[in-house]
Amino acid sequence: MQSKYEQTKGDMKLDNTSIIHLASKNKKWINLFRLSVSLKDPVDPKILQQALNVTVKRFPSVAARIHKGAFWYYQSAVKRAPQVLPEQNVLLGYMSNQELEQCAFRVLYASKAIHVEIFHALTDGRGGEVFLKTLLAEYFTRKEEAVIPLVDGILDRKETPHEAELTDEYLEIADGKPQNLAKEKSKKVYQFREAAGETLHLTTIKVPVEKLKPLGKKLGVSLTVLIAAFVAEAILINQKADKKQKDRLIKLFLPINLRNFFPSQTLRNFVLYAKPEIDLQKEGLHFVSIAHTIRQQLNEALSEKQLRARISQNVRLEQNPIIKRTPLFIKHHLMKFFFSISEKTTCLTLSNLGVIKVPEEMARYIEHFDFILSPRSKTPYNMGICSFNGELRINLTRNTQEPRLEEALLTLFTKQKVAFQVETQTMQTLEKAKTRSRA
Repeated sequence: MQSKYEQTKGDMKLDNTSIIHLASKNKKWINLFRLSVSLKDPVDPKILQQALNVTVKRFPSVAARIHKGAFWYYQSAVKRAPQVLPEQNVLLGYMSNQELEQCAFRVLYASKAIHVEIFHALTDGRGGEVFLKTLLAEYFTRKEEAVIPLVDGILDRKETPHEAELTDEYLEIADGKPQNLAKEKSKKVYQFREAAGETLHLTTIKVPVEKLKPLGKKLGVSLTVLIAAFVAEAILINQKADKKQKDRLIKLFLPINLRNFFPSQTLRNFVLYAKPEIDLQKEGLHFVSIAHTIRQQLNEALSEKQLRARISQNVRLEQNPIIKRTPLFIKHHLMKFFFSISEKTTCLTLSNLGVIKVPEEMARYIEHFDFILSPRSKTPYNMGICSFNGELRINLTRNTQEPRLEEALLTLFTKQKVAFQVETQTMQTLEKAKTRSRA
């Protein structure tokens, strides 16, 4: 049977969530994420390029470019693998419309690290993880003559893409029934107000998972809820120092991997989100009550009934006959307007990729993984989390000078006797790097 990719001659209409990533893009900002792997031995760029040349053929929806139609955006596989590039102290560098039309992802390498940066319209963190691990499997097969088993999401590079991997799962889950969903509160949400600077600051907080689990077990919450509670309280500390925003809500944006709720093999975007909130005006707001409040809200938001209802609502809007016939440039401007409003309804994104698993035949070459998000377009912070080999790595990206959130978060970890180590980096923007290269 031909795959859906082959049936459409290479063009796939972007999935239900992807258009927002195109609409939110502006002349200085684009929604990218980076998946990195640090290796025990130096990277061989020639072998990495050979591995990428093979791997891209297996991932037509991830190793892809984006182009416009009359009424929608489409993605199609790149005709050839892009050139792997040496890292030049640029993190999540900007991609122009012209670059997206050629290739909407990039592969970089450092002395002992490999980075994959992907425009979020192509896939989510899970899709990027499968791509990176499969690329690594091909790389180690060639470099080390290792025999890497096809487990833990590692795909066979010799196979043609499976139709299930290319499916727009939102369309499969939607049931078409009318939905009565509760409206979001109109109360304003706290925002970090600092103006964006010219550099990007990355703070990595490393925590042994075994040091966090006892606290999570004591409170009866997952690690994601536990970290979210720490972050919410750290934001509260900053809010209390801002008299103009003292009455505002604290609300986090938590992407949810829907593959944990609905069986799926798709490598396209398949996420929804939860927005747990904390109201400073309520009594008894301390770390324990914050953790329990977030847990309760997530339990309510993540029931199968609620998730299916929200997916159905989004799909029904997309399939509205009027929306379908609306030219793309009008859709784009409407979505840009709605995004500008939506971004103000949360403080920051906290995305936990979870435990990254690889077979022992691959793990022996790896030090750790990192998951890094670009800061938001209007507010300075975002946060990506993943764990590997017993270590949780929290990556905070910030484009302002003062590390207000980081300092509050580390103070809270110390207060709760959570052991941690911290690494910091200051990266150039792509614009500054280009200026230097032309000098």
